[in-house]
Amino acid sequence: MGQQASLPQDVITFTYQFLEAPKAYALRAVCTDCLYAFADIESLELSDSNNYVNLPKNWAKTIVNELTNLHTLRIKGQWPDIAGIARSCPTLLNLEIVGCTRPGLTSGLCTFAAHATNLRSLRIRSCRDSDEGLSSLFTNCTHIESVSISNGLNEMGGYNPGRLAAAMSSMAKLKNLKVLRIEKMGILYDNALVKIAQTCPTLEEVDLRDEMITAESLEAIANHCKALQTFSATLPSQVDKGKITLGMQHITKECNQLKKLVFAGLPDPCLVNLAQHCQHLEILELTCPATAASDAFLDLSDNGIAALAQGCRKLKTFKCANLRHIGDSGMAGFIHEHPNLEGLWLGNTSVGDETCAAIGDTLKKLRKLSLRDCTEVTRNGLQSVITNCTAIERLWLGGTDMTDRLVDVVITNCPLLKEITVQDTLVGKKSLRKLADAFPALGWAL
Repeated sequence: MGQQASLPQDVITFTYQFLEAPKAYALRAVCTDCLYAFADIESLELSDSNNYVNLPKNWAKTIVNELTNLHTLRIKGQWPDIAGIARSCPTLLNLEIVGCTRPGLTSGLCTFAAHATNLRSLRIRSCRDSDEGLSSLFTNCTHIESVSISNGLNEMGGYNPGRLAAAMSSMAKLKNLKVLRIEKMGILYDNALVKIAQTCPTLEEVDLRDEMITAESLEAIANHCKALQTFSATLPSQVDKGKITLGMQHITKECNQLKKLVFAGLPDPCLVNLAQHCQHLEILELTCPATAASDAFLDLSDNGIAALAQGCRKLKTFKCANLRHIGDSGMAGFIHEHPNLEGLWLGNTSVGDETCAAIGDTLKKLRKLSLRDCTEVTRNGLQSVITNCTAIERLWLGGTDMTDRLVDVVITNCPLLKEITVQDTLVGKKSLRKLADAFPALGWAL
């Protein structure tokens, strides 16, 4: 009799990557090769799916215990015994827990802290009662390089602001921390941020969007985190805007390795600093919330945009939407000085045909452009862009003077188009059908 054919073990291991945990659990019992291949799995996701209800009671702990090379674990939903799983993960490098509101989360995190001491990356999102567990992780897993805590934890209840601030302060023990993302926590932990900045000079990315930042924490980051490459923050409401501006001036002057900066309505003095000190900058996002009043961001003006034109020659993406006081006087010159731009968002500003002419003349590499609700742009301005920017892939032109004739220009001159929006324009259904026929890949993007 001939031998039974079998797949190579690495092929079986690769197949496991595309299976939900219950199916992987079943496949491991098919043959010896499948069992051996299962042991080599490096990444596993566990969720509270209904697919799990017919499995043995402790199946999750069983399979995790068999995964001797497990490096990445994602737990989503209401797991009853996270601590039991944590005891079997000594090789774990990356841990993500999402949407867990059970009281056992704290004990689970403390157990991970005791057993997964080589952890490098931690992400906690939409969970509750994890402050003490976070303190334990930051105290014991001192090799952690990336921390992400997000999505309105305080809104879910069960949090003690004092304990959570203490947990944040314990993050200062992570001497190799490179990435810090804290989003929508809604509490003030200024002292913690100052401590982290002072003791973690290796920080390369800091994301504090929707957080209650202060001038003191910004100044600490600027003074100590000289390797910073990405910084994102939102101007908090009910704060001294002048002090925050001074803090951001420190960031834009001292952190000269910045490659990405996100800050709504960054004021003119900071743009001057960027032009003078941040020559590595590739992404700059100044877009303000659509719901915010534009006059709340008058500290960012055409003068600041004009100053920015004198530097930051490596810029590839620039976003400056929802600022109605920004117009041609600053933007046209800025565009002429940045021919390598690939993405440009100018929606709901007062730019007009002069800016569009600059775009058409200069930005031959442009792939993404938003002129949404730019009412000062005429059909001539749109034609200048569409005719000359032949590398364009995504166009957002809703609320402009776009017409059926200009659709024909798009079809002729933009062969790489993948998305276009023309709502609230004079473009008719016949032209939409022509677009769909010319660019089958558009689909829903129309």
